[in-house]
Amino acid sequence: MNLRAAIAILLVLLFAPLPAKEKTEAIDFNSCVLQTIRLVENGGGYYTGRKPKAGMTNNAWEGMDRAVILEKGTVTVDLSEARPSFCSSAVYLVLLKALAEWDTDSAISYEAWVNLKPYTVEGRDWPIQADGVGCWGRANANGPGLAVLAEQLHAGTSTYLPPKTSCASEEAYFSLWKSLEPGDFLKLFWNETIGAEGTLSESGHMTVFLRFEEFTDEHGQRDGIVYYWSSNGSGCMPDKGYGIGKARLSEIVRAVATRIEDPAAFNNAAAMMPDDTDAWLSSLDGRHVASEEELIRAIGGEADTDTDRSGST
Repeated sequence: MNLRAAIAILLVLLFAPLPAKEKTEAIDFNSCVLQTIRLVENGGGYYTGRKPKAGMTNNAWEGMDRAVILEKGTVTVDLSEARPSFCSSAVYLVLLKALAEWDTDSAISYEAWVNLKPYTVEGRDWPIQADGVGCWGRANANGPGLAVLAEQLHAGTSTYLPPKTSCASEEAYFSLWKSLEPGDFLKLFWNETIGAEGTLSESGHMTVFLRFEEFTDEHGQRDGIVYYWSSNGSGCMPDKGYGIGKARLSEIVRAVATRIEDPAAFNNAAAMMPDDTDAWLSSLDGRHVASEEELIRAIGGEADTDTDRSGST
């Protein structure tokens, strides 16, 4: 090769445009999730019951039914109809709204949307979905419900964030929380119980993760603040509902984070009929308290190399 040819090749290499940095579908979809919650008006009331209450014009179940409209092959998701709300209803509707906004190429079929719609009132095409039944029943179940749905539809991956005492080191524990991305779905567990049986009952909160801030507490111990979006409240609270909440990391027993990496895979919901039941999730509604190992298996996870969970898969 002569000198002139070598210089020409070098100039091409130096001034050739750099390839565009690819944006993964996970980042794109997380952005859709964050944009969706930005457009949701705060408040609206928090209420999980079905009977009328003072200060509530309707209940969350009726609102969910109105919020997802399937008509003439088109899909409309309107969260303004879903007021009051509760944590899992809020997060599931945000998921559906984000999917509708993301799916500009109709990757998700109308048949899949029929099955993704929550069946929450009488008189529709399908009976009211109990925990573990259909797509909504899975997402609404105790334990890692939404993570199980994502796993079964092959739509994303979930990360188990165990109790601090289960981690090999403090650094490994905090690294797990720092690995979360805004827009990930996050199930928080306030107590040790996964599911419910007898006098044992799970206490948890379904959220969208926003950010994590580490700090040192008044005793010199590492702690953190987890910021999230959800419907926040308890019982019947007309002045609560949609909005940003936060919790100290030391108050959270364990958590499951779910990142939607392939939103087009929600088209697999076409094969998950509204009466299809996940027996394990269904059992967590009053008949079974699950182990940590069961939870990990259900979300398709394996024990992290920096954690010590003997017996986990």
